Amino acid sequence: MAEDKRDLVWEAVFETFYDSYYQEMEAESRCNFWQRFDTAAKFLAAATAGSSAVAGWAFWAQPPFQMLWTGIAGIAAVFTILQIVFATTAKVKDWNTVKTEFNALRIDCESLRTGMKIDSEFDVRKTLDKRTKLLEKYKKASAKIPPDVLLFRGLKVRIQKQLDLIIADQIIPGKMKEGAAV
Repeated sequence: MAEDKRDLVWEAVFETFYDSYYQEMEAESRCNFWQRFDTAAKFLAAATAGSSAVAGWAFWAQPPFQMLWTGIAGIAAVFTILQIVFATTAKVKDWNTVKTEFNALRIDCESLRTGMKIDSEFDVRKTLDKRTKLLEKYKKASAKIPPDVLLFRGLKVRIQKQLDLIIADQIIPGKMKEGAAV
């Protein structure tokens, strides 16, 4: 007996939904990482700036604190250099844009899936056309993913496991494949 084409459409739409959700979560994770780094760098730069240093001279001039101040100033210098090298402020903006685009795409996929649930006799051709449009949006959003020199080892696996837990009730058993739920 041949598999119902609607089942194949369900799987295809779910795969687009899953991939979009995954990209949204990865972008959010990277955005958060760079935001924390950027904030730490700015804080350290402000704390060790000339006016802050002058205000704390009496305190930092005492022998036990001189080494501590030297260490803090050195760390601040390294963070400031890395902030410039990695262009962290721009990375935060870029990853936030990517996250927003994949979030909108995920919501569009959820909307299509809801329509398919409501009308279980949905038109296969029209639904595939809608999915094709979603794939075009996916391709455009993917093109905006900024290059990231840091590999973030384990991030992809952690996010995939997290996503699988979030949507566990929607994953079709026996249909799992590498990098996607169906």
